[in-house]
Amino acid sequence: MDKTMVENTVLALLEAAPGLGSIHINKGLLLIDAYHHSLFLKTLTGINYVKHDLGPVPEPEAHTVLYEMELDKDKIEVRQEKRGPIHTLNAHYAVSKPDYSVFSDTSREIIREIANMIKHISATRLSRVTHNQVWENTPKGKIIPIETAYSMQIISRKVRKLTDSERNHARSILEGLYGSNPSVLSAAH
Repeated sequence: MDKTMVENTVLALLEAAPGLGSIHINKGLLLIDAYHHSLFLKTLTGINYVKHDLGPVPEPEAHTVLYEMELDKDKIEVRQEKRGPIHTLNAHYAVSKPDYSVFSDTSREIIREIANMIKHISATRLSRVTHNQVWENTPKGKIIPIETAYSMQIISRKVRKLTDSERNHARSILEGLYGSNPSVLSAAH
């Protein structure tokens, strides 16, 4: 795991989608890493994902990084916000800007696309879509291979912006994960 990359990815995710809860951050990291891996055969953050009741979650070391970011009031601010008539959420906001120089153009685009998509999906639904056959057959606490989080073929191994064709292919993969919810899919553009 690359702590600097994890911190900057979380800050970029929160800058693109302010107010995300913990589940959204965890699943956002998973989807960003899976998307990045599908293109470059390596994750963006270097995080391993382990089986948890709510699907694959970042390894404990990544949770430590996130917790430290929450404690450092110059990185992330956490606010209790009412969501709906009875629910409250620990909403996360980036206080400092990410260091975008650590990202390729494609990585920045992946983070923005995933942020725009997940901010429109409930935490419950987001957790549900990550339960697959591999998750079911993996012992609790064990690493789940990142390749099982996507079914996209390897498109490119160069760092570059996504083409329209690649973006449409990714969209079809995401439709498979999230159904054809127009509000989610139109936000992923």
